[in-house]
Amino acid sequence: MFSRLREDINCVFDRDPAARNAFEVITTYPGL
Repeated sequence: MFSRLREDINCVFDRDPAARNAFEVITTYPGL
């Protein structure tokens, strides 16, 4: 489960240059 979450977060970092940290990605991106 955590490896899938880590993979999804890394995908967001690859596609969105405005993403600053993992906490921001988890709390603001829908579907995670």
